[in-house]
This record gives sequence, structure tokens and C-alpha cells, in this order.
Amino acid sequence: AEFLLKFVPEWVAPNLITFIAFVIVIISHCVFMFYGEDQFGRELVPWKAVLMCLTVFVYQHLDNMDGKQARRTST
Repeated sequence: AEFLLKFVPEWVAPNLITFIAFVIVIISHCVFMFYGEDQFGRELVPWKAVLMCLTVFVYQHLDNMDGKQARRTST
């Protein structure tokens, strides 16, 4: 998160980073909700599993970044 935080300007509020992470998770959940089974009746297709893994990975990094951004902008 330290490396990625170098690309975030100091004027960006930590809550905005949290909100972006929340929106990414909501989009991922909507994909699961509206694109349920495939044509063969399988519950989980591989691209949806990869999408969920990437979503969790991005969410964790953004969550880590917002705490660091809050400490960086509080001074």
C-alpha cells in the first residue's frame, strides 16, 4: 500500500478511497446476482471466481491505503 499511495494525491479524502472500494465490491456482487448460472446449470463459472478474487484483493489494498492516507493527511 505504501507504493500505491505514492500515486494518490494528498487532497484525496480517505473516505473517498473507502467509498471506491465499496463500489467495487457492490459491482462484483451485482455481477454474481444478475449473472447466475451459465447455460449448463453450473453455479460458478471460472471468470466469476477470478472476478471475486480480484475484487477482494483490490478491496484489501484500498482499505489499507485509506488508513495510511488518513495518517498522511491528518498532519
